[in-house]
Amino acid sequence: MQNNNGSEKITGEQLVKLYESFVEEYPIATIEDPFDQDDWEHYSKFTATLGEKVQVVGDDLLVTNPKVCLLIICFPSKKFSLVLFSFLFGTS
Repeated sequence: MQNNNGSEKITGEQLVKLYESFVEEYPIATIEDPFDQDDWEHYSKFTATLGEKVQVVGDDLLVTNPKVCLLIICFPSKKFSLVLFSFLFGTS
């Protein structure tokens, strides 16, 4: 990977605008994990900006923390327009 020294890093707000430009230019229906799993602030801003135009799926955000799953189920919010739960059942 060329120039991976962090010099091209962008802010969360800039990333929201970049996603917005993609949605305006291309027929995108769903965006999954648009931000880091701990970036609740930008998930909220992103969904407020684009949540009516695309499905916002929080996968990594949810599967890494079962307590977050419980919060999403018990206290729905405007952070996501779609929550995808995958259940894996192990055998003994």
